Amino acid sequence: MSPNKIPEDFITAILIAMGGGAVRAINNKPACRGWRWFVAGIITAAFAGLVMNFILEGLGVSEKTRVAIVGMAGYAAHDLLEVLKQRLLTLVKGAGQDE
Repeated sequence: MSPNKIPEDFITAILIAMGGGAVRAINNKPACRGWRWFVAGIITAAFAGLVMNFILEGLGVSEKTRVAIVGMAGYAAHDLLEVLKQRLLTLVKGAGQDE
């Protein structure tokens, strides 16, 4: 992987995830929420998409499949991060008991 490709991968993953987050925000926007809620959702989507991109890249998933999953990760950012948090906590607790 060339050094110039790394930032391109990050930017692509973030933009795709933000697109997924924007779609969810537009589809599910309650009338009482404003721009702050929208921007926070987009930032969360970008983070979730980037994390999912790292996981999928480590697993050797093809680029086209990664793009699709990263977009869905952006759409489901809040739920996805909760699942990943629970899995990580389970791994950490299990590693602490092995000692």
